[in-house]
Amino acid sequence: MSTSSRLRVAFVATTLTVAGLATPTADAAALTTAWQNGAFQIDRHAVVSRSNIVLGAPNTAATQSLPLGNGTAGAAVWAANGFTAQLNRDDTFPDRKSPGQVTIPGLSKLTAAADFAAHLDLYDGVLTETGGGLTARVYLRADKDELVVDVSGADPNSTQTAQGNLWSGRSPQAQASGAIGTLAETWVDNPTGGTGQTFGSLLAVTAGGRNVNSAVVDGQTVRTTFNPNADGTFRVVVGVPHWTGGNAQSTAAALLGNDATASTVDTNHLNWWHDFWSGANLIEANSADGSGQYLENLRTIYLYQEASLNRGQYPGTQAGVADLFAFSKDTQDWVPADYWFWNLRMQLAANLSSGVPALNTSYFNLYTSNLANIQNWTQAHVPGTTGACVPETMRFNGNGYYGGGSAASNASCDSTIAPSYNSLNLSTGAEVSLWIWQTYLQNRSQSFLQNGYPLMKAAAQFLLSYAKVGSDGKLHTTANAHETQWNVTDPVTDILAMQALFPVVVSAAQTLNTDSALVTQLQAAQQKIPPLPRTDAATHKQVLTAADDAGGQDVIAYSTQPAAQLNNGENLDLEATFSYGVIGDNSGSLTDLAKRSYTARQFQNNADWDYDALYAARLDLAGEVKNNLVNNVKKYQLYPSGMASLFGTVGDEPYNEETGIVAASMNEALAQDYDGLLRIAPAWPSDWDGDGTVSVQNNSKVDVQVRGGTPVTVVLEAGGNAAMAVRSPWSGQSVEVIDANTGATVVAPTTAGQFTVNTAQGHKYLIEKTAAPFTQLPFAQVTGTAATSAKHFGPVQIGLDKAAVANSLSATYNNVGVTADNNTSPGNLDGGGASMSATALANAGARAGGTVSHGGLTFTWPSQAGTGSSDNTVANGQTITLGGSGNTVGFLVTASYGPASGTGTVTYTDGSTQDFTLSSSDWFGGAGDVAVEAAYQNRQGNTTYQGKADVFYVGVPLQAGKTTASIRLPAVSGAATAGTPSLHVFAMARG
Repeated sequence: MSTSSRLRVAFVATTLTVAGLATPTADAAALTTAWQNGAFQIDRHAVVSRSNIVLGAPNTAATQSLPLGNGTAGAAVWAANGFTAQLNRDDTFPDRKSPGQVTIPGLSKLTAAADFAAHLDLYDGVLTETGGGLTARVYLRADKDELVVDVSGADPNSTQTAQGNLWSGRSPQAQASGAIGTLAETWVDNPTGGTGQTFGSLLAVTAGGRNVNSAVVDGQTVRTTFNPNADGTFRVVVGVPHWTGGNAQSTAAALLGNDATASTVDTNHLNWWHDFWSGANLIEANSADGSGQYLENLRTIYLYQEASLNRGQYPGTQAGVADLFAFSKDTQDWVPADYWFWNLRMQLAANLSSGVPALNTSYFNLYTSNLANIQNWTQAHVPGTTGACVPETMRFNGNGYYGGGSAASNASCDSTIAPSYNSLNLSTGAEVSLWIWQTYLQNRSQSFLQNGYPLMKAAAQFLLSYAKVGSDGKLHTTANAHETQWNVTDPVTDILAMQALFPVVVSAAQTLNTDSALVTQLQAAQQKIPPLPRTDAATHKQVLTAADDAGGQDVIAYSTQPAAQLNNGENLDLEATFSYGVIGDNSGSLTDLAKRSYTARQFQNNADWDYDALYAARLDLAGEVKNNLVNNVKKYQLYPSGMASLFGTVGDEPYNEETGIVAASMNEALAQDYDGLLRIAPAWPSDWDGDGTVSVQNNSKVDVQVRGGTPVTVVLEAGGNAAMAVRSPWSGQSVEVIDANTGATVVAPTTAGQFTVNTAQGHKYLIEKTAAPFTQLPFAQVTGTAATSAKHFGPVQIGLDKAAVANSLSATYNNVGVTADNNTSPGNLDGGGASMSATALANAGARAGGTVSHGGLTFTWPSQAGTGSSDNTVANGQTITLGGSGNTVGFLVTASYGPASGTGTVTYTDGSTQDFTLSSSDWFGGAGDVAVEAAYQNRQGNTTYQGKADVFYVGVPLQAGKTTASIRLPAVSGAATAGTPSLHVFAMARG
């Protein structure tokens, strides 16, 4: 997606804790197996709890929110004003408007307490917070569209409130009656290409306690006031049902029932989550450097996220954004009515191999239920064709408008407009169809295939009608190579779409005994598909052909016009591996071609959706799987929830596409059979120990334990009767296969590189070394220990550490942004060695240790400036004592690779908080209140750059009548890094 267009080590008894991660310390030779009594023994609760998200400090910023959801409704929860939650739904189209935010100010006593602690228990789907004698259990019910906050330890005589509100630009009807307050709003989806349907949102707030009463505060706010029960308990319940109009109060009353006062309302919620984890495939990974554990945590968090996002009619993520966990009111990075398949397919892959294919239902339904609309769009916008051109950015009702008719110039599947990112992107229908087929290969459900086949057929018919036979007798297209090259000849994505889709549709039609004429047509067309385009590895500009493969210097090209302009950074030369599956690790010279293409790929770690780890997994490049996952996570996983930012800096919304890449890649590294050949640990990093399960074809799954890069335990659990091809896990060694149900040998000892296991449904097959069967190893269950602190991995983390409060801003300085003209080497304001000139700044009024007056405040410019020592703070959530008097706190800031912006928090001594935005233009200049403007900049080698360097002033009004305790800077970036925006704070003053 364009920014322009858009396992446990079973033999270990002793562990060390490093940066919150368990590290194996025992002798790797002491092998064990988790196979016992006919089952792979894994303590699911214990393994899942390793990935719990732990808060040592209150998550007062919205960007630190934690996610809760039931797949239809979701919430982002953080500690501003004691407790704040933004509620979201999957069906408030076309803008995905939030039903509102809820605050519970009385919980400030909890979040401001010195003994505050919290954790999100993934196994239960419950956030628990403690502090100041209070405990709050927060969950969004898996069985009902309700957010529940159960509190104990409150003063029974205190007056508590729960407030629901919307904001400027929203026009709800606010009502209150008895214990229930509601905010309800409806609107019509009426842009060009709209449905004409009425959509809306409803927020209902009530409480369980004494003297409960709700009232309308203003047109956008309702408040419920109450006293806790005599035992100090109370419950706040927030309902967010599907809403298209009617009587809001009666709808709310029917939904809420007696949930605010019932003795318990979490039984069905807990049962659902426990059942989910009992069916999900878990993977535990351990490594000495902590990478295995950290990526395992992200994979488990992904499964939690996906179960919280995708159980409704529509996917809860439309562009790799976790929409149900939005925290910025109605702000959206992308058009929320439109779905991008490029940013969904990693999630389809991860869910399928993780044993939770039901979470893909909403994805498939989006396309299959809209087939008629897609076909109508195709006829109108790609005239002269038949079938269905599935828009890459497809509106939820099946057309290609991006942002409605007003943005028709950027529509998808539209040959009537000028070339743009997706106007001639024609391969999405093939990709959706291929995932339908992969799902059928796994579930073997004729009814599932019957439902998906019309889309598969229509996608094939479209490609047949669009491609034209050239003078060489081959089928050719002029279209987009996805988003990266526009309107080029023979884009690689079209060729791959035809190569992969045509035989699959033939197989599907034959399986369903239908469309014999189409089968004949597709079989003939397969012979006319041109080979993949080639270019040179060195420049990616030359036009080469398959004949150049023998020279070993060519790579796959994006099209037969390799020198065409690049408009995005997608490694389309590797799409042949994932997700098309045309080239794998056993494709002969084509595998060599793909590996050369991988080595010479033009873009690396350029987005949180980067697919390089999956490409590497399909090519058995274990080290590259690890490198890509590690490097991408360190660059983009910026939220303590484990979610990522597309842009490399904390933004308006969290993205879950990166965790999808992590999950899919780890699954494929441990086991894969996309082409019918089961491979065991084909790309599992050699320095990771792993224990886990992966779902494969024929309703089957494989349990694997790996030590030191070598499989130890391999069990195939058959879900159907099939002949399953298996690559030997131990190349060159004698292997046998035993039916664990009967004890019979089903594959006699063999040293063959590949063998076939004829499986029977319900039977389990032990794949063992003949000379050293794993069943002779000592038993050790796969287990784990619940996380007790935040997890760290290089510059990123999951969770929050206990806050260390600095006494001054200078105590947090971590960057050298100013240098002397005769000693520029320490400078690194931008991550590339550039810096501000101490002399130029002094000439502009900012002398080291001197004062700068601006905005009515007087600042002290860092005395370290120009000395080679750190002189500014790269804002990353640092907390600083804020004393003094005055109603404004001011900052002198600048940004590198900017502009940069983030949300900070002022904490007052009464426990209340105030969020503020701290923003700056880039230090090269831009919009803002310039406080200091230096005439030139410094560069390495004691050289200068004749361009100005700006420092900006930002003032934040404080709440009158309150005493401040501390201020937390925004979490923008971990360090000054080239290509990534960072926010630098030089001085802070109050007045």
